[in-house]
Amino acid sequence: MSLIAALLLAAPLIACKGSVSSAEGVPATVHARAGSAGTSGKTAVDTGGESASAASRTALDAGTASNPPAAGTLAAIGGAGAAAGSSGASSGSAGKPAPPPRCTPNPSGRTSFTPTGTPPKLTSGQWSNISPPGLYRPRGSVPSYGCMDIQIDPCNSAVLYLTTDSEGMWRSTDAGASWTEIGKNLPTPVSPGVMQIDPSNPQHMYYIGGVRGQSGGFWVSNDSGDTWTQPAGFLEKANNSVGGWVNDVYDVKADPNDFKHVLLGFHSGWEWKSDAGVLESKDGGESWIRHPPMAGWGNGHSVWFLSNSNTWLLGTQTNGYWRTEDGGANWKKVSDQLMQHGGTSAYYSKKNGALYVGALFQILRSFDDGKTFDLVAPKVGDGYYAIVGDGKFLYAQPGNTGQNGTRMPGNYIVSNEDDGVTWKNLNDQTFSDGPYRMAFDELQGVVYSSNWNDGVWALKVQ
Repeated sequence: MSLIAALLLAAPLIACKGSVSSAEGVPATVHARAGSAGTSGKTAVDTGGESASAASRTALDAGTASNPPAAGTLAAIGGAGAAAGSSGASSGSAGKPAPPPRCTPNPSGRTSFTPTGTPPKLTSGQWSNISPPGLYRPRGSVPSYGCMDIQIDPCNSAVLYLTTDSEGMWRSTDAGASWTEIGKNLPTPVSPGVMQIDPSNPQHMYYIGGVRGQSGGFWVSNDSGDTWTQPAGFLEKANNSVGGWVNDVYDVKADPNDFKHVLLGFHSGWEWKSDAGVLESKDGGESWIRHPPMAGWGNGHSVWFLSNSNTWLLGTQTNGYWRTEDGGANWKKVSDQLMQHGGTSAYYSKKNGALYVGALFQILRSFDDGKTFDLVAPKVGDGYYAIVGDGKFLYAQPGNTGQNGTRMPGNYIVSNEDDGVTWKNLNDQTFSDGPYRMAFDELQGVVYSSNWNDGVWALKVQ
């Protein structure tokens, strides 16, 4: 029996479905910091910005119940697609280390684990801190924002990417033992944002920025994030003019079947109005199709591809979740539940194909490709951004843009992968805020978690 399984057998159960009351009896243990951080410096910080309570303000990828995507596909904001896509690579600038080579991923989605140095020493069943320097700041520290998206290179799972709120973009080539700041040509402070990585060519990446900072908009890299450019086709109408859009982007998703097929969600309304629509590109961002908003959508959206290239889901903070089966021509509301402020991620269970989506207060679950949802996980005053599974267990924890206050310090919670209704604490480690994104490395059996101002963490589970 694994250590994770032994810990769970001894943990108290938290039954949760629908309107479940908040979990009680959470131990107020001292925040554990088990690992060592990297050694490189950090960028200047823009401490100004928005602070929002999830109680007043409130994120998915592919599959159907009859024809789901590859089991376990994670569709976090910035999460890489599972299938091979189009590519376009360069060898990087002269004098720089050569970026990781392109590859053809194996069925598990990873081809190798080839670190450039000694990876962190991890203890099974315990979270280890692998944060870049200065990005581990427990509750009460300033600024209150920090780590955002965490991505695993689809060709070499020792390569990790991290985006932050106004504190630069980072890459590790030794599974988090050390970090190097990348994207040095981006305007600073770098805006909060998320990534997508081309699964057939990890040198080819998308990044979006918005909310605050100086690097708002849609960006493309062909050298593993070292440098970035904005396509002229995006910039041409990113001025909020009639028939245009705003340079304040909230989310990016690439089609798992075609990396050049891209959807964007926006933080601000279009044409100086309150509602924002969805922007679509079929050529990697060179040209765009504008899908106008439905009345009342508001702004601050996440968007995902579902079972095919024309079936999408949109999460809103004021008007629930909406679904289209014809590439944005017509939309149908599928849930009144609001999206958690900041945008959430999603996960397809490896056991039963159930789709889990982070949301305000609880987690959404669907067995029919997002046509209907029920609510699972302990009900909290904030919400859930990230959920991920390892084939045996699901992992989650509440969070709220660096300001989580209703269940902190709090534990990660877990459920059997084929359940999702009954949850229990993973262990006695507690955290001042939960993850914005999580990712699972199947080769090494490691869950990675990016926790706002609470740093980046790794959990050995297999």
